[in-house]
Amino acid sequence: MAWSRGVTRLVGCAAVTLLPAAALAQAPSLLSGVGLSYAHATATLGDYIGGGYGVTAAVRIAGRHFGVRLDADFLRFPSTTRSRPFLGTGPMVEITTGMRVFTLAIGPEAHVSAGRFSAGVFGSAGLAQFANTSSLTGLGDDPRFARSETFGDLTAAVHGGAVFDLEVGSHVTMELVARYTVTGETGFTREVNLRYGVLSGLYMVPTPTRASFFTLRLGMFFGQALGGS
Repeated sequence: MAWSRGVTRLVGCAAVTLLPAAALAQAPSLLSGVGLSYAHATATLGDYIGGGYGVTAAVRIAGRHFGVRLDADFLRFPSTTRSRPFLGTGPMVEITTGMRVFTLAIGPEAHVSAGRFSAGVFGSAGLAQFANTSSLTGLGDDPRFARSETFGDLTAAVHGGAVFDLEVGSHVTMELVARYTVTGETGFTREVNLRYGVLSGLYMVPTPTRASFFTLRLGMFFGQALGGS
């Protein structure tokens, strides 16, 4: 995937460039924290799956205006059932899809501050690993004639978004993040991937689908200035 490799290299170079800048800025801080997330699938994936939730852990080096962040996220999208026309024009069938995804990403951030409040933007790149389940019902006598499970799909992932920080105490910061994620392809059952085997009869195969989703995250960070108390 040339698009993901190019973006990954760009974000990686920016992170390497900004890390020394963050470390040399006035009162750079090392922060670590955890948070809770709500995510909603978009684009093609949004036709088959809805909202999800998850947890995150993050480490940030925050300078006066620039910084670097490392995010690890786990998201679970519960099974969602959607009615779709079989083979695009046939009878309506029901596709049930569930997804779990783990992402790890690093990248630069830039922000401006006003008192205890700061706002900024960030971009990051890394990896995403998927575990998906999907099935189709509504054809023939078998109520669940097609089911697939996909485990271990590992792809590149790129992220971009906005971050809002509020200092709520000594070395304690509350963070709100709005992030959009695009990953490489992972396999899902869809209504157009019917196959027929001499021995197995009708069956479905996972269709490679690029995943994208929007995430809102609320977290708490704890830390102190580097080299300070």
